[in-house]
Amino acid sequence: MEKEQILEQLKNDTYTRLGVSTIGGVGVFAIKRIPKGKDPFNGCMPNSIFVDIPEAEIDELDEPLKKLVTDFAPLQNGVYWCPSVGFKAIDQSYHLNNSDNPNMITEDAGENFITSRVIEVGEELLVAYDTYDETVLKEDWYKKKKITEIHAGEGKTIHRVEN
Repeated sequence: MEKEQILEQLKNDTYTRLGVSTIGGVGVFAIKRIPKGKDPFNGCMPNSIFVDIPEAEIDELDEPLKKLVTDFAPLQNGVYWCPSVGFKAIDQSYHLNNSDNPNMITEDAGENFITSRVIEVGEELLVAYDTYDETVLKEDWYKKKKITEIHAGEGKTIHRVEN
């Protein structure tokens, strides 16, 4: 990008930055008001392509590498969806933290996220992991919530089923 394009993007299409989260480690925070229905990550990874890697192959990696993949790549139907650019160049959406009261939603299995309501300056952007990542079923927090299974629906959207 040229200088003018960067300044234009900053003024008109930059809504978030990374910061320290009270929920967990790093989080994504609004640096200006974000309207409902806005994708604040538009352009973060243009033309992003995802590579499907079977869970069994990830399980063979050394623990720190396995943790990197399981922390950032959603698991759907036994396959981790990894960014084709690798894990050194991932966009801010990978730092969305989980919440029972999310202000972000996905309608395409976690490829894109939009705001479900207006988000005010300083607010952390949050998503419900169980709407697109079946890894959540393996975590104790979700087991305590009695989420017993997950089904891939049309468009690979993941829905939770509670007892």
